[in-house]
This record gives sequence, C-alpha cells and structure tokens, in this order.
Amino acid sequence: MITRFGRLILPLALLFLLAGCADHPVRHLSSDISMIKVGHSTRQDVLTFLGEPDLKEKVSEKREQWIYEEEKRSSLQDVYVIGGLFSGDGYSSIVVTIEGDVVVGSVYRTAEKPNLQTK
Repeated sequence: MITRFGRLILPLALLFLLAGCADHPVRHLSSDISMIKVGHSTRQDVLTFLGEPDLKEKVSEKREQWIYEEEKRSSLQDVYVIGGLFSGDGYSSIVVTIEGDVVVGSVYRTAEKPNLQTK
C-alpha cells in the first residue's frame, strides 16, 4: 500500500533522475560521418552536419583537419547528482580533412575503455 507521501516522492525522484539526461548535447558520430561525402561535401556541409569541431589543426597552407570527439557514456553517468563520479565506456572521433573548401578525407575511429582489472 502506497501512502500519499509515497505517491509524491516516486514521481519527484523519477523527475530528478531524468533531469540528469537533459544537460548533455547529443552527438552520434558513427551516423553523422555518413552524411559527409569525400570529394563532394564542402566546409559548410561539415559545419551543418557536425557543428563546430572540438579541435582544428592546420596541416599545410591549404589543408586542415577538423576533429570531433565523443565520449561513449555509461548509463550511470546520466544519473542526477552522482553521475560525475563515473567514467565513460570509451571514445569515438571523426577526423575530417579539408583542402580549400572541399572535404578530401574523413576517418571514424573508436576506442573502448581498457579493462584494468587486477588479479
């Protein structure tokens, strides 16, 4: 039998737990990279599909690389208040190479979090 107090606490607890999911922008690099076509996509296309890069590197006078990174979040990281105590499951990144105004290369990479169990 749930008391009136219990009926109030349960929805509030769920609301706080779900609120932890709302403060992180969502990126899906594994699917976003499919929108970039080497030799056809432009600098503006990359900005439209992927947004501002996390890092820009000048490779040569005409060539630069834009790097996008994403942490593979564990479900525990989304728990309100205590989520910051947990680390992610790994990382993924996209490196887009742009020469002039055209994409001349794109690479998607993923790395799992190393298993550091000791025996």
